[in-house]
Amino acid sequence: MRASRALRRGALATLTGAAGTQLGLVLGARASGRVGPVTVHAAAGLARAGGTDVDLGLLGGAHVPTHAGPLRPAVRLGALDLDAATRLADPDRLADARGAAFHEAGALMRRLGARAAIAGIAGAATATALVTHRATDTAAASLGAAAVLGAAGLRATRTHAPGAWRDAAPSGPLVHAPKILGDLRSAPERLDRYRAQLVDLLGTATEVARAVAELPDAPEPDSIRLVHVSDIHLSPLVLPLVEVLVAQYGARAVIDTGDLVDWGTAAEDAVADRIRELGVPYVYVKGNHDSAGTARAVARQPNATVLDGTVAEVAGVRIAGMADPRHTSDKTTGDDHGMPKVRTAARHFADLLRGMAADIALAHSPAAAAALAGLVPLVLAGDVHHRAIRHLDGGTILVVQGSSGGAGLRGVQQDPPVPLELSVLHLDRATRRLRAIDEVTLGGIGATDVRIARRTVAAAATGSGG
Repeated sequence: MRASRALRRGALATLTGAAGTQLGLVLGARASGRVGPVTVHAAAGLARAGGTDVDLGLLGGAHVPTHAGPLRPAVRLGALDLDAATRLADPDRLADARGAAFHEAGALMRRLGARAAIAGIAGAATATALVTHRATDTAAASLGAAAVLGAAGLRATRTHAPGAWRDAAPSGPLVHAPKILGDLRSAPERLDRYRAQLVDLLGTATEVARAVAELPDAPEPDSIRLVHVSDIHLSPLVLPLVEVLVAQYGARAVIDTGDLVDWGTAAEDAVADRIRELGVPYVYVKGNHDSAGTARAVARQPNATVLDGTVAEVAGVRIAGMADPRHTSDKTTGDDHGMPKVRTAARHFADLLRGMAADIALAHSPAAAAALAGLVPLVLAGDVHHRAIRHLDGGTILVVQGSSGGAGLRGVQQDPPVPLELSVLHLDRATRRLRAIDEVTLGGIGATDVRIARRTVAAAATGSGG
């Protein structure tokens, strides 16, 4: 009888200790901390199978077979520090940030392990003491919990699989991640092929267009030819196409009326490095998506000139330009309410322009043109992603370029995609006045049609210029 009673008491203490251990883990095995720009919340429990559960909120979750059971941590991603994430866009900081994040994650898991041990042992001891009221049972339960947790931690360490993240079992929207990631891995190769196709097509099209009589009122052979682009928005397709136009037309320079990038971050500055390969001067004014850093990246190119209330003579043409006063990479930051800033900056630029004797004035937004009317023969702009030619007061012509980059990622989201639009300006060599524009239009991302149309200044005056 005594043996039976001791057996029952031992079984009760064991069950109570096990339940207390699990309850202690639920209540106390928690730790939070920053890993890179993200706040991470971690918890630990015991389960038949091991591995790590990851909760990504609206994106879904995944179970990752990181180790054998019974230890089963769960990780939930919390708030993202946008400022810290933006700073990681700097390639110089990214490598250091990866190493720091690795150490932060390790420190977080060590804190979790320590708290799990304390919480599990305390839970077992407390539950056993409350149920059996015997110090020997409480001590035994504490030792048992320590042994179980120690063994679980040791097994998790020995069976740790560093590459287990590749075998994660996703749930929710993450189920589609393998297909998306597969598409992303093959995207650079497909984009290179597509870019080569467009370059070949444009080369053939411009050769044909310049050789046949479909383009009326051909300018004089010695006209000064300039390639006009705008709103590239990070598109990797544009500058190779510009190279074709420069070669086919013998263009003397390229004019960019802004929005070379999308966000103005340091990570995007690399797009400016391709400018040096064009082989002709590149004249640029900052758009509202471009930051001061973007302008500096362009200015570092040996063939580039950045204009901001200044004038430069390029290919015998005096070109003045004003930077867009907005920096609104996201529409929520005031892009649609920034026109007063543009008009104020344009009036200031007009005061400067009166003493510059410029042939062309550059501004990103067409809203600046009204203040420049009568002060310069030609104003070039972009921003609105569609072409237009207008005659302003005082004999000034406004030429608005469409988006040479097909509006970037926003253009891809539309059906059909926004086309890529570039132009070749023909200026009279003697007067440096605009005589005609060859408008080059390529179908948006994925399309391979090319159209070239010539518009003369006379035709634009009658309203056919858009």
